[in-house]
Amino acid sequence: MGISKRRAVSAVTVGGLALCGVVGAQESGRSTPQLAVEEVIVTATRRETNLMETAGAISVLGGQELEARGIINIARLDSIAPNLKVLDQQNQGMGAVQIAMRGIVNSSFIEIGDPNVGFHVDGVYMSRPQSSLNLLFDAQRMEISRGPQGTLYGRNSTVGSINVVNNRPDTDDFGVSGSLEYGNYDNKIVSGVLNVPVIQDVLAIRASGFWQERDTYYNLHDDDILVLPGGLTLEDSPYRQQWGNGTGDDGAGAIDQNAWRISALLTPLEDLSLYASYEVFNNKSPIAPSTVRGSEYTAYLSNPHVTDQKIESLRGELKYEIADAVELKATYGDQTYNHEILVDLDAGTSRYSPERANALPGDSLTFEQTFYDRDWTTDSTSYELVASSTYDSSVQWLVGYFNFKEDTFRDFWIDLPTNNSGIINFNQPSREATSEAAFGRIDWKITGDVKLAVGLRRTEDQRTDTGVNRFSSFPEPGLINAFGSPVFVANGGATDLEFLCSQNLPVGPCAGVGPLPSPITGVNGVPLRVPGLNDGFAAAVGSPIGQVDAGIAAATAPGASVFTNAITTDAQLREISRILSAGQEVALVGAAGSFPRVFFTNQEFSYTDWSVGLDWSPRDGSLMYGTVSTGHKAGSQEIFYHPRLHQFINSILEPEELISYELGWKEQFEQVGEGLNVSAALFYMDYKDKQQSVFVDGGDLFCADTFGDFNGDGFLENFVQFLQGVPIFASSAALVNSGNAILRPDVIGVDGQPSWELSPAQIQQAVANCSQGSTGTDAPLADQPGMPNFLELMQINFGDATIAGLELEYAWNITTQDRLSGFATMNLINEVKDPRPDALPFNLNDSLACSDRVGGCPNILATDGNELPFAPDFTFRAVYEHDFPIGNSLITAAVDFSYSGDYWLSVWNTDCYQSVRLGTEVCNNGDKQEAYELVDLRLRYTGPGGKFWIEGFSTNVTGTKYATGSIRPTNEDSVTPYAFNAPRMYGVRTGFNFF
Repeated sequence: MGISKRRAVSAVTVGGLALCGVVGAQESGRSTPQLAVEEVIVTATRRETNLMETAGAISVLGGQELEARGIINIARLDSIAPNLKVLDQQNQGMGAVQIAMRGIVNSSFIEIGDPNVGFHVDGVYMSRPQSSLNLLFDAQRMEISRGPQGTLYGRNSTVGSINVVNNRPDTDDFGVSGSLEYGNYDNKIVSGVLNVPVIQDVLAIRASGFWQERDTYYNLHDDDILVLPGGLTLEDSPYRQQWGNGTGDDGAGAIDQNAWRISALLTPLEDLSLYASYEVFNNKSPIAPSTVRGSEYTAYLSNPHVTDQKIESLRGELKYEIADAVELKATYGDQTYNHEILVDLDAGTSRYSPERANALPGDSLTFEQTFYDRDWTTDSTSYELVASSTYDSSVQWLVGYFNFKEDTFRDFWIDLPTNNSGIINFNQPSREATSEAAFGRIDWKITGDVKLAVGLRRTEDQRTDTGVNRFSSFPEPGLINAFGSPVFVANGGATDLEFLCSQNLPVGPCAGVGPLPSPITGVNGVPLRVPGLNDGFAAAVGSPIGQVDAGIAAATAPGASVFTNAITTDAQLREISRILSAGQEVALVGAAGSFPRVFFTNQEFSYTDWSVGLDWSPRDGSLMYGTVSTGHKAGSQEIFYHPRLHQFINSILEPEELISYELGWKEQFEQVGEGLNVSAALFYMDYKDKQQSVFVDGGDLFCADTFGDFNGDGFLENFVQFLQGVPIFASSAALVNSGNAILRPDVIGVDGQPSWELSPAQIQQAVANCSQGSTGTDAPLADQPGMPNFLELMQINFGDATIAGLELEYAWNITTQDRLSGFATMNLINEVKDPRPDALPFNLNDSLACSDRVGGCPNILATDGNELPFAPDFTFRAVYEHDFPIGNSLITAAVDFSYSGDYWLSVWNTDCYQSVRLGTEVCNNGDKQEAYELVDLRLRYTGPGGKFWIEGFSTNVTGTKYATGSIRPTNEDSVTPYAFNAPRMYGVRTGFNFF
């Protein structure tokens, strides 16, 4: 992915079209601007080509612009290029960013959730969305290619790709540079680069580093309205005892990160080169909290935010050219990603709930949900072999092979102390993804002005999962809290897996796991426990299960493979996995009903991508092109338990598919001012099998969690206990012990009437309805008013969509001292089509503020005709720069203005709604972001020869606030927490450059 030495990429490139000016002067030692729009070389087609002579919508950002705009990681790229939204999802993203391009975006950040925009560094694929937070420093350029890149870049480049090209060692000259930055919120940045030619023209080493610290811009407070059970206070939190309260300047939203890279370039022969780099990124920046509109930068924390994130990357490239005819290139990448993250998911937003303004009987006035990602470790390796022609011919060819493997271990806990429900733990020892692909491309110059390009790629993917998917922990019976269990497990000298397997069957990941060294005690010194396999309740959806009658299993799951013996061996687990992976059903009867939530799953996917392009150059400096291309996003799978049918289902997530039609025009007007470059693209995309995170609704919890035939009448019943005259329904979603059920009856998804207000006749009718539904009748799942609903967050193939739009980029040297650049976009079509209510055997509903919304949640069918999120109807950006020559020095002033039309934050398109509790219309709790403008200012002084510079800057000068994402609430607080952009930032940068 190198760049030709004969032409350097200008470091001031806005909207993808290069501009001359101060940076070009710095790189060449000049202090006066050039007189022509500089030629930019890109490698988006796997060959070095002139940007303006390359078919396709490509934007390029030079290293100097990345620095000047303070773009230190991918999260800062939002709206820097046409139809590109890069969104920091803060709490929801767990250290990840969302990249949306032309209206297509991923909605999942878990280990089986893949991005839609491929992210590469030096041509090496970066698999996890979290990895894209890696710092951008000592970068030569960034290439942003829009439209499917499935043929050449393949994996998860459904709608485009981003490739960061780092500066490589220079075997000719010694060089050193450095910079300092200081700004508001005590923002401090130090960076430096050193290049040493060890053997002239043969071997060079380059070292670079980056360090940043900054205080948070959030006003952080203790969540002083939170009421914990059992007389606990915030000070009893083991998280606070270990890490403090987290409300200081170094709390949630602060920055503490550093990175360094060392690279070497060896060129022993003219036609042979070897490049290798090793990079380490350390991040201890506590994740910013999600907040609410009107209090965008204020949060109330019950527990601190803690981050310990590390990314180690090894990348290499071997390139050899044979007889000036064929170039062979091998690329290798190895990356280890690891993090430990603690966040207060609700960030005290329940204080804004309509429940506090006008509470209904039984409303909970506080809510607490702490998320603790104990260990996320992903190891990934990839290599690619490419052979391409380099001889002089009208036909050029390229063939390649790609191999990728990823293995993820993840162990995380969700603490729910106010729900009296202990802790939910997800332990996934191994989730693997492998991919192989063969690809090729032919470019045929039919005439001197017309060229045809054809590409093809065949991909074979595989997903496997070996895991203990879900458990919960509780104190001994009769006690109500397990607050902070993971801390006590660690302090007790046990691993999480030892704790989870302590009362599980010795199969799968639990095989061979030793016993606990001693009992694990909780807040008040009482031993915590993992629910046993036969204690008469479900610890979580699908784990463990009570006894099931064979007749009922036959009625509810006809045709299913029935298991009756206890599951005690890995061979049995693998047999169940084989059946599920074939798309068949499994019913567990009798002793098999004690099946642990342990699985071996395997699923294979294959698909073919292709592209055809024709371009025409009617004259020098002019290009017209048309392309048809496809892209795919990898498929996946997930095992879950059907709570009504008492059987396991393998939910197969099919690959996404995109076919794109694009017409483009690029023109270089050398006589307009000092040079004008224009690029335009008109595109239409047909998007199939969109993968989407969605809450599935299994009907009333009263009916959903069928523990067994308790009274012997042949039907499946839930356990019902009367507590002080109030009927309490055992709830797997709330994870409560049915023998000691103490919980909010409306813990999830109440659709109007609280359960404690039901009359005896209503309860009797509900029991009858549930029993009917559980005996295999064609009646729909029971959904009685006032009954809590079973909800589960799942990945599904949501439906299809159509997207069409227009993009225009421009870069104009108006005079030798004035430059104007930017872009404009317009969405012509953005429509969801054919949503799939049958994607899973549940109701598929939104979960946004349903309990306080008249009419409840919209069903998936209501999204037909909606717009895809993060796709503004219109955007515009203009950057004006003016140079003031002062002798051999230069002062450059820049104004950067951008406008974004309104857009949705989710596919549900929830706007204003009528509040049940307030009796009024609520408009600040939906997922529509109104239009906004941003203004950035820069003033830069460059000394003689470009050896020294100093710059003052301010970003978001007007203090504009806009949402970059929202969390779909599953609790009853009816409040939507949002992620927001950064406020006004300003400061001074200075540096030196002796390259």
